[in-house]
Amino acid sequence: AYNPYSKELAPWENKRRHQRLKQALLNRRLQHYPAVGRSPDEAWEEPSFLVLGLSSGEARALGVDFEQNAVLFGRTEGYVEMLFCNP
Repeated sequence: AYNPYSKELAPWENKRRHQRLKQALLNRRLQHYPAVGRSPDEAWEEPSFLVLGLSSGEARALGVDFEQNAVLFGRTEGYVEMLFCNP
């Protein structure tokens, strides 16, 4: 939920958005774990969640709801794909 559509927000606002996402996952009774999104060069990182049991459509919808450019989606036996969410 951090930095909607890559717009850098104040730390307190990012934390508030992250808590809103966590509450949305709890309300939907989705199994989730703390995670970190990180650039390949490790110059950028932000808190995130690994969420289990979502379809690709549900994952994309969460990304849209929280104004993300994209979310990663994968299955236990398969590839990870980037699902673009930015209109």
